[in-house]
Amino acid sequence: MNPAYILRQMMSDYEKMYGTKGIITGLKQLNPINKPDAWGENALKALENPEMNEFFEVKTEPEGTFLQLIRPMHTQESCLKCHAIQGYKVGDLGGGIGVRVAMGSYLDLERETLDNIRKMLIIFWLAGMIAIALFTFWGHNRIVNANAMQQQLILSNNNFSKV
Repeated sequence: MNPAYILRQMMSDYEKMYGTKGIITGLKQLNPINKPDAWGENALKALENPEMNEFFEVKTEPEGTFLQLIRPMHTQESCLKCHAIQGYKVGDLGGGIGVRVAMGSYLDLERETLDNIRKMLIIFWLAGMIAIALFTFWGHNRIVNANAMQQQLILSNNNFSKV
């Protein structure tokens, strides 16, 4: 079986199961099904730079927010059985394999997590403020009591020295 066919079948199953759409594409394709969209074409052109090992973008569309990612597929010896007629050589960028993931549930989880963190920080802040207020009140009462005891001691010493 053709590896691209097997990969396309697997991606189709994942899309049905998880809502994650996989793509296999190239600038020169044998099968028109693998023709890239505008984003894929720009990504593949960017991946022609040997220093790039992936291209991704987070896009917000009317249907929701999506992460699109594509990684390069370099031509190997086994690829030349079918793709040599297109002029490919071993090591050439033959195309890319990518994924498009709906981010809605992940963004909801992120929002929920941040809300929980904010709530916990507010609770810690309130606990700290209450602790500061209690220690201040406690310390103030100790100072007042100490001053009252000191006054009593002074009065008592004055009364003792008169006797």
